[in-house]
Amino acid sequence: MRTNLLLLATAFLLAACADDQHTTAPTRFRSTSSSASGDMASREGLGIPQAKPLDNGFTQVTTVKSVGVNLGAGGSGSASATCPASTQVIGGGYALSSGDFAIDSNGPNANNGWTVHGTVGAAGPLAVTVTAICIQ
Repeated sequence: MRTNLLLLATAFLLAACADDQHTTAPTRFRSTSSSASGDMASREGLGIPQAKPLDNGFTQVTTVKSVGVNLGAGGSGSASATCPASTQVIGGGYALSSGDFAIDSNGPNANNGWTVHGTVGAAGPLAVTVTAICIQ
């Protein structure tokens, strides 16, 4: 029985990987060319813009970590990491040393950084460290 299932699964895999794949695009967008550039060229007459490389000037990603902020059991507080000058925050997060931490907020702040704020449960104390992801 296992051999039959294995053979059947192999047959399906080979059929899925066959070279004679057919497009699932609507017929009005199909192209006779098999290249991606050919597909885009056939859509230009339909008013669909052709893809172009994105040149937005961002060249470097930097991560900044805050120092650990120690919070006692039942206490609340926040930790922040700020991106360097000439960079912009695009994401972030936090790490806990241990314990129970109820998050009130976790996101970008007005100082071009990332902040997390919350309350420590009865199992505290704990340390919160924040990371900001910045681009230049």
